Amino acid sequence: MGNAGWKQSINPLACGVKCAHKVTTVSHTYMEELRYMSNGLEALFEYERGKCVGILNGIDTKVWDPSADTYLENHFSTEDIEAGKLASKKLLCDTFHLDINKPLIVFIGRLVGEKAADLLPRVIGDSIHFMQGKMNFLVLGSGDF
Repeated sequence: MGNAGWKQSINPLACGVKCAHKVTTVSHTYMEELRYMSNGLEALFEYERGKCVGILNGIDTKVWDPSADTYLENHFSTEDIEAGKLASKKLLCDTFHLDINKPLIVFIGRLVGEKAADLLPRVIGDSIHFMQGKMNFLVLGSGDF
């Protein structure tokens, strides 16, 4: 495995992949994509595929099960999902003085540039203008913005 694709320079990412005991990505699909499209590292990811795994982004469905989640005041299951979601929306709207009859758009995340939080003020402003104020926004997070 030469470094001809790297113009005779050291590639720190390639060194990290080569030296690592295990390499992970945010999904199985993305790990597979790296073997075919990774800016010159395709052969390396193919060669090292035995130690490369994708881990699925997501939630722990046992911890965040809405039928047993200790953080929810109103529990629900797949049998009563619409009623359960509506009860949760009503609680949020009552707590934050929002109109329950309007769509509720929620952002929960780190308020940093890497998560595009700097776009939120413009997106919210444009959305309110386009929808003529017929929507609710709720933002929860901490960070730079």
